[in-house]
Amino acid sequence: MTEQSITQIQRTSKKFRLLFAGLTIVVPLLNLVYWLSFNHLPKELLTGLPVTPNQDLPPLFLILALLVSMIPICVAMYGFRLLTNLFLLYENGHVFTSENVHLFRKLGYMVIAWVIASFLFTGLISLVVTHGLSHLPTLALEISLSDLLGIVMGAIVVLISKVMDEGRRLEDQQMYTV
Repeated sequence: MTEQSITQIQRTSKKFRLLFAGLTIVVPLLNLVYWLSFNHLPKELLTGLPVTPNQDLPPLFLILALLVSMIPICVAMYGFRLLTNLFLLYENGHVFTSENVHLFRKLGYMVIAWVIASFLFTGLISLVVTHGLSHLPTLALEISLSDLLGIVMGAIVVLISKVMDEGRRLEDQQMYTV
């Protein structure tokens, strides 16, 4: 790689590192604000739920909904943390290291965990919201093509990390072969 391309990668990586570090803080705060103001939001903003409430949720169910929504958010925060660490490595000029490979592998598994967490969220949030509104809990489950695509993409990232690791090992062997 040329000095100019390394410098460009380092600058861009710093921006991404800061973005993902910021998202680690901002996303859970936005989630908290969402659930604290849930009963005052326009109904158009409630489209992400499996059921649309037609009345205010009691405080206990708002707290339960906040806790349930933290399941996928915790997975996302873990992913943001992995990406922050990966871009920190790039920022410091560490591009083809075992640490990078390890982070890529974890990112692949995180994508799969995200799909599972989203599935759990959908089921649990439907129970919380419907029970809070009518005392008749209803379970809504959803698996979409994008969920299946997420699992496939996660598995591909894990496979790519294994290919990267093998390439790194071959390069190390070649470097030390006389």
